[in-house]
Parts: sequence; C-alpha cells; structure tokens
Amino acid sequence: MKKKIILRLGIGLFAVITILSTVLFLHIYDLTHKPKSDYEARAIGRIDFKQELSENEFLDIRNQIVTVKGIENANYITSSKMLVYTYNSNKISNQTIYQIVKTYSAHQSELYVPTENETSMGCPAIGNKNTFRYKLTTFIAQL
Repeated sequence: MKKKIILRLGIGLFAVITILSTVLFLHIYDLTHKPKSDYEARAIGRIDFKQELSENEFLDIRNQIVTVKGIENANYITSSKMLVYTYNSNKISNQTIYQIVKTYSAHQSELYVPTENETSMGCPAIGNKNTFRYKLTTFIAQL
C-alpha cells in the first residue's frame, strides 16, 4: 500500500516537474527568438513650457506630433509644464521635434538638453549602477 502511494507521488511529482520545465523552456525560447527591435535608437525627449498648456492645446500638439514618422508617444506633465515624448533617433532628431512643436504652439518653450553629468549617469529610469534593479536589468539583458 505504501509503495503504491510513494509510486503515485513520484509519478505525479515527475509529471509536474516535466510540465513546469517544458513551460519554462518554451517561455524562454519564445522571448529569445523574437525579431530584434530598434531599442538602441529609442530616445526620450522633453520640452519645457514657460506657461501651462490647456488640455485642448496639449491635445492639438500631441495629435500633430504623434502622426510624424519616428515619434512614438507624447505626454504632458501639468505640474512641471513639460512635454515628454519618445522617438526613434534614427528617423527624427530631437531638434526637429522641437521645431514641429513650436509651429503648433504659441507658448514660449525650450528644448531640454541634459547636462554632461546627467548623460554620463546613463538611463534615468534605471538609476544608480549599484542598485539591485540595475544589476537585475543588466543580467536579464545579457541572457
């Protein structure tokens, strides 16, 4: 009787481990064999406005710039009076985007250019290179 229970538990455990290992293998295979994206060319830009934009003014600007090839997304941060956007730097430059925004907005604005110290620190989303988040992200990227 005990041998039968142990045999059933062993077979069940083997089946669960086999299924989980197969799912993990397929998941990793699926993630690593997708077509390469142009993440290296993706950049974040920012335009600082001197005065606050209304919702309609922002929507007008956003609707105009997201139709431009190379601009992926745009958001306005009301509290900071800044327009933040992502774009493909191989297709369009930050300065060109700024000129487009200036044509659709009567408000005074300036293109944010990070200082040399800010650019030397790398991606602001990841932050300090000594953090667990940075180490985990770089480890996964190298797999």
